[in-house]
Parts: sequence; structure tokens; C-alpha cells
Amino acid sequence: MSGAARQGDPAPGPAWMFAVAFLCLVLPARSAIAAYGAGPAGMAVVLALFVLPLLYAVPPGRAVWARHRVPLLVVQAVLTYVPFLVFGQDWVVGLSGLLGGLLLLTVKAPASWVLFGAVLLLEGALRVGDSLPLTAWALTAPVNLALALFGLARLADLVADLHSTQAELVAVTVARQRLRAAGLLREAIGDRLEAVTAHAKAALPMLTDNPGRARDRLTEAAGIARQALDQVRVAVAAHAHGPSEAGRAGGSEGDTAGGGTGDTVAPRVARLVLAVVLCAFSTQVLVNIVGSGAAAPVEIGAACVIVAIVALQLRHTPARRDGGRPGAGPGLSPLRRC
Repeated sequence: MSGAARQGDPAPGPAWMFAVAFLCLVLPARSAIAAYGAGPAGMAVVLALFVLPLLYAVPPGRAVWARHRVPLLVVQAVLTYVPFLVFGQDWVVGLSGLLGGLLLLTVKAPASWVLFGAVLLLEGALRVGDSLPLTAWALTAPVNLALALFGLARLADLVADLHSTQAELVAVTVARQRLRAAGLLREAIGDRLEAVTAHAKAALPMLTDNPGRARDRLTEAAGIARQALDQVRVAVAAHAHGPSEAGRAGGSEGDTAGGGTGDTVAPRVARLVLAVVLCAFSTQVLVNIVGSGAAAPVEIGAACVIVAIVALQLRHTPARRDGGRPGAGPGLSPLRRC
């Protein structure tokens, strides 16, 4: 599902706060760099650059982006590239990643990836004349920022999908329990109720002329009613001790979602989080090494160990088979009081 398809459906709960927290962590560092190289005016431009990404990250802003996607992207592009004309190559490296992330989130693929590549090429063209390490930094920093923003926003969308799917599964399970309960009741007492009604109607005109015959008819009706009640109790006991409809529904949904392997949405979300962390950390390590020109062997070794740990966790995240039952809907439990 593309970001454009999800942009009008904000994530429930605090999931959207991950993207907001990430942007709020990046903002002070980039503002300090802009203040050092371009003064207060540069800091103001950096603050303006983060407004629209933050607007997309918060739930109320999704509706604004859905209505005014193209004008907002144009404004973000202007704020991204006009500072190059004003401040030159001293402008902060990597801020075009905000535009790239918004393009990935709001434009349908594959056009979004084509535009993202154009943003990277334009960033590299604007840095022509810099040294090779700075040019490499100018290409990797926007990728780092854009993919981190895209991954965290998509994570929030997956959480929204998970909540929606859970609610639909509970509703379907309750509907199935109601249909099954109705079928069991119909099978248990439907014909007997018709027989009781027929005996009662036949006994009614005999009450004055032939009370004995009417009494026999009512006795037969009472016997049939007791048989129906016994049948209902047997059906309730079989339903209570048989396999849970909710469990079967949950298992079948899990098998369908995981292609028969029991894979659910939760491990997929975990894998996406780990993939974003691995990508962001790897690119940041590369940026730091390229930017400094050299790195101590201890720093490189520590970076390799951390990347290996995250990669192994990503590879071996187990698929969870959810055996929990949704809340029991209105089934046959009230019939226990009969």
C-alpha cells in the first residue's frame, strides 16, 4: 500500500509520535549547523523546512496533506532549494531528505521513487566542486533522513492497519458466533416449538367440550417443550466444550496472512522497525566515516558489531502465532440459565 493511499488515515494511539520524535531530534542539530554557517536567517529557514514534515507526521495534518498535496510539495521544494541560491554551498547538507521523504509518502510508486532519485541527483549537482568525501556525504545524508522519515511514517500506517484488522476480526467473529448460535437454536427447538403451538391451538377449542382431551394435548405439548429444553442444554454444553469459533477464526486469519506459516502483522511491524534502524544506523556510520575522512579501528569495529546484532535480530525475529481469543461475543451462554 502506497503512502498516498494511506495519507488520509492517521495512525491510532502514539504510533505517530515516533516520526515526530525523530524530526524533533534532528531539528536542533541541523538548526545549529545552519546558525553556524548561515546565521539566524539560516536557522529560520531550517525551522520552516521542518514544519511540513511535522504536519504530515501528526494525525490532524494528514487531512491537510490529502487536500493540498501538490501545493505543499511545491512549498517544501522551494524551501529546500532557494537557500542554495542565497547561502551557496555553505548551506546545510542533507535537508533535501525531508523533501525526498515526503515524496515517498505522498506520491504513488513508482513515480515517488523516480522523484526521490531526482532529488538526490539535484543535491549532488549542487555540490559539484566539493571534495569527494563531502560529495558522498551530500548523497548519503539525504538518503538517511528520507528513508528514516518514510520508514517511521509507514510504521505508523502499519499500526493503523493492525488496529483496523483486529477490530474487523472481532466483528466477524461475533457475527459468526451469532449465526452459529441461531443455527443451533433453530435446529434444537424450531420444529418442537411448531409442534407445541399446534397442540396448544388444538387444545383451545376442547377446553369446554372435552377437557380431558384438552389436558392430554397440553400434556403432550409440555413433554415436547421439555425435550426442546433438554436439546438446548445439550447444544449449549457441546458449544461450550467444543473448539472455539474465535480461536478457529483467529487461526485461519493468521494462516491466511502468513501464507500458511502463522505469520501475523506484529512480526512484520517488528521487522520494518529493525530494517529502518539498520538502514538509518548504517548510513549514519557511513556519513560519519566519510565526513571525518578516517575513523579509528575501534569505532569501525563497534559499528560493525552493532550492525551485525541488528541484522541478526532482523533475520531471526520469530513469527508469532496468536492463540489469544477475542472477547466472547453474545453466543449461547445466556441459555445456561434455562
